[in-house]
Amino acid sequence: MFSQAWNLLSGCAWGGNKISFLHGRAFKDLKSLTRLHIDCSKISVVTNQAFSGLKALENLHLKSNQIASVQLGSFVELNALEVLSFSFNCLLNIKYGMLSGLKSLSLLFLDNNRISTIEADAFSELSSLTDLHLCFNYIKILQTGMFGGLHHLRRLLIHSNQISCVEVGVFQMFPPHRAIELHNNSLTTINPELLKQMKGPTYLSLSLPSGDTNKWNCNSLCWLKQLEKMKQSNANTCSKP
Repeated sequence: MFSQAWNLLSGCAWGGNKISFLHGRAFKDLKSLTRLHIDCSKISVVTNQAFSGLKALENLHLKSNQIASVQLGSFVELNALEVLSFSFNCLLNIKYGMLSGLKSLSLLFLDNNRISTIEADAFSELSSLTDLHLCFNYIKILQTGMFGGLHHLRRLLIHSNQISCVEVGVFQMFPPHRAIELHNNSLTTINPELLKQMKGPTYLSLSLPSGDTNKWNCNSLCWLKQLEKMKQSNANTCSKP
């Protein structure tokens, strides 16, 4: 009787424990599970069989652990997953293939980690992704190809990093009517060609009313002319007159 009820379980919340390791195929019998929360624990590594068998899973929350490594293939069976949260962990980079199998994912939370490197096409298999949260990390450069494959992305939160350079073409594949938040970084200027490549209306947040770390060089106003055609969230502040 207990075994049968276990198989029909749709949600599990094991947050606030001292779980440090997820054994391979530990959840293989939970074929009906759609929500799994293992927040506020001590997991440091996600192995490639940790979530085997969870083909119905739609929400996976691993917030506030100590995760620094995700093995390739960890999510290959999670074809139904829509929400994945890695907020407040210790991730250093996002590697190509790390997120393979997540074809239904729409929300990805990678905020408040230690991410400084994102490999080209690391998100290329996330064809359904609409929201990507990368704020409060250590990213310094937005490189062309970093967001390859995100043709349905509507919201990119990448504020509060250390970004000083945004390469032309990095947002080229994004759809119209999207929001990009870049405030609280180390930017001084924006290449006008970058803005020209953006398709359709864009909500572009470049600075906050106060306390923003972007220090705009307003001696070169050519890039600002492009902003007149775009919907901004706030006025820009200048480090030079």
